[in-house]
Amino acid sequence: MTASIIGTWDLTVDTPLGKQHPIVTYSDEGGVITVTTENDDSGSEYGDITTDGDTVSWTMVIRKPTRMQFNCTVTVSGDTFEGLAKNRFLPNIKLSATRKA
Repeated sequence: MTASIIGTWDLTVDTPLGKQHPIVTYSDEGGVITVTTENDDSGSEYGDITTDGDTVSWTMVIRKPTRMQFNCTVTVSGDTFEGLAKNRFLPNIKLSATRKA
């Protein structure tokens, strides 16, 4: 079910360089989840979005301050979600969000 992640979220990404707060919108485009962001100066790109119940996974490539790819997995619970972004060279990064719309 894709409905649990669909909407706009105030995301907190707890990076080693400090917390980042992009606004992320997940949309269902004919059964395919797409992502758009606001207030994100990392040049992030999202792909390979999959859902399994309330668990949502995706890849995220950031371009600033340097190009890195992360594998993200979160669990959606109502109007919040929490999870991790993993990169083989860095410690896990905590993700959390509150639904905005």
